[in-house]
Amino acid sequence: MPYPITKLAYGLRCRLIELATPKERYQLQIANGNVLLCPQKLIPASKISIFTSRFDLTPPDITKVDTYGEENRIVICEHTVTFVGATTWDLTFDNKLYHNVLLRPQLIVLQNCLISEQFMIKLAALTATLNVETIRVDGFNIQPLDLADILKVFPNLKELDVRNVMLPKTWLTDIMRLKKNNLRLMAIECINILNVLNKNELLTFLKWQPKTFQLNLEVSSVHKQDRRYTELVEFVNDKLKEKAYAQVNVSIGTNYSLTKKKL
Repeated sequence: MPYPITKLAYGLRCRLIELATPKERYQLQIANGNVLLCPQKLIPASKISIFTSRFDLTPPDITKVDTYGEENRIVICEHTVTFVGATTWDLTFDNKLYHNVLLRPQLIVLQNCLISEQFMIKLAALTATLNVETIRVDGFNIQPLDLADILKVFPNLKELDVRNVMLPKTWLTDIMRLKKNNLRLMAIECINILNVLNKNELLTFLKWQPKTFQLNLEVSSVHKQDRRYTELVEFVNDKLKEKAYAQVNVSIGTNYSLTKKKL
């Protein structure tokens, strides 16, 4: 249960403020109705739309924020946050690179990052998870990517776009085990999609989705001659004619799209 900070002893309150980073002080300040918690100046804040952290470069290239010469000023990003080449270590919550930056994005882009369950937990700690509506993942992962790890820590996620990674064979059942999510669009273009797409699990997954859900499965042109691709198209085309399915949009490959509605 949260404890009202104003009920702390005055000396303890002041010590807490001294130990907090500018970002943490600002959050305490806002939680207290933008009122001083002890005799220090209010933390000023300015806003930006895009914030990028490139850990694929040495040294890392982080968006330079203008604090206007004020050591305690913070910068708030409320639209797009991008991480390139990041690992769990890079996202450590006490990383000094983020002491003056408050990340409240609607969109997170993860490009060539080493994603794991711990990575997503660290990412959630670094961002305001309830604000995030879209996540795009593009490229690089040593192990197959567990999509459930993403959905568990971003409960309000509406769109998930995953490209150029590998998925485990259990990717559909892993998502269904969560029982509840707010996804409305999921786009998958993965290297091993034909190897891990179980057709019966796909139908179960589609039945489990709300009417407004849309699934896009994209198969690379190099697999267009693969027998499994043809079988998948025929299977979806045949099975989605049944009335038991809620509205689902499935696009497989560049030139194939199919829409079926519940009658």
